[in-house]
Parts: sequence; structure tokens; C-alpha cells
Amino acid sequence: MSVEALLITLRKNQQQQIADIWQEAEAEAKVYNRQTEDALEEIRADYGKRLAAARDGEQEKMQRLRQDLKRQRHLQLEQRVAARLLDSAEKMLSSLRDEGYPEVFAALVKELPGRQWDTVRVNPADVDLARACLPDALVVEDAAIIGGLVVTACEETIRVDSTFAKRLENIWPVLVREMVGDIYAEARNNEDSQSNYTERLSD
Repeated sequence: MSVEALLITLRKNQQQQIADIWQEAEAEAKVYNRQTEDALEEIRADYGKRLAAARDGEQEKMQRLRQDLKRQRHLQLEQRVAARLLDSAEKMLSSLRDEGYPEVFAALVKELPGRQWDTVRVNPADVDLARACLPDALVVEDAAIIGGLVVTACEETIRVDSTFAKRLENIWPVLVREMVGDIYAEARNNEDSQSNYTERLSD
């Protein structure tokens, strides 16, 4: 399975989960923003009492503090969303076996470097596939492998991991950036739609 095919499959199966995660993150952000504003109000009041003579400078400091707190919270939310997306993606890897898996397995074998492989590690359900695709290799069952295969040669000094889990790991930095970007784009669209709706009401 190509990186592009895996990316498309993951994206298609996670749209609703992304929406649910974003709704939860937005709710948490609203609560946090209220807490942040309350904390800033207390700090502002304290500054007002003690540093009235330097109000302009303190207001600038308050603005920087607000921006720093929002950036920190934004990063925390993004990390949580990314973790949730990764967990979801890992759980759905097994679903990639549901349709056309023999062809997927054969395609993974074709992607291997052209050489004699000594061993091939696969999920127990894939033993026959491995023997058919790599008849000269010793087939080793490994229940930890969800799909795909791991091959070794030269007394395991050469090793290629072409499992679903490893391929997800390799493309995850790109995949998560795209997914989080989609979340932000959808959130901005929702904000724009709400703003336009409010403007129409006020006309």
C-alpha cells in the first residue's frame, strides 16, 4: 500500500472523529479562556493598585502575558488533538485488512528491495500469504503485527519493516499536520459562517 493510499484511507475514516475531538477541544478552550481572563483580571487589579504610575507599560506586559497564555494553551490543545488522532489511527489500522488485503500484502512485497530474504515475520493470519509471496523465506508468526511484514537477511543485519504500524509512523508527521490543518480550516469556516449569520441578523 502506498503512502498516499494509506493517507486517504485514514483521512476518510477519521472525519467524524476529528469533528468530535475538535468540539471537545473547543469546549475546553472556552473554559480555559474564561479561567485565563479571570486570572488576568486579578493580576490587572493588582498591577493597578501597585503600579498606577506605570499603567502604559503594565498594559503592554498584560497583553504579552495574555498572548503567551493563549499560545501555551493552543499548543497544549494541539498536542492533545494530535495524540487523540494518533490513537484513533492506530486503532483503525486493522480495518485496512477488511478489503483487498491479499493484493495489499502482495504490493508491500513488491516494494521490498530485490534480494534473497531469510525470514519474514507476519501476523499469524498471513502465514499462507507470506509463503506464497516469499517461498524461500522462513515464515515467523508475530501476533503484534497488525498487517504487512518484516523481512530480514544476512543474519538479520539487513531488516525492512513494512508493517502497517511502521508505515503509519513514517507518514504520521505529514498526516497529522494535514489533519490539524483541516480542523483549523473548519473552525475558521464555522466562525466566518457564524459571523455572517450574526451580521445578517443585525441588518
